[in-house]
Amino acid sequence: MSLKSGQTSDSKTKKKEWFEAFLHIFNLRWNEIDNFRIDKYLMFIRFQFNSLLKFLKDEKYDESLMKWYDKLLEGVFSQPKLADSVTGIPL
Repeated sequence: MSLKSGQTSDSKTKKKEWFEAFLHIFNLRWNEIDNFRIDKYLMFIRFQFNSLLKFLKDEKYDESLMKWYDKLLEGVFSQPKLADSVTGIPL
């Protein structure tokens, strides 16, 4: 996931879309993870966030990217719960 400075805006957009989709799917399926696979899922989440933070650092914490990151995290952790299911990564 690591984007280097100077890469095209299109590749930045694709990286952002990938991470948004990743969080969306994990958020939807979080309650379906069984006890035998939870460590692998958590490791994958840590890996993705590490890659995202490296991307932000490589882009010198560009203000527009930081606003996107802030909005992304707010969306993940503040999603309303659906009627009969648990959604969201528990804090």
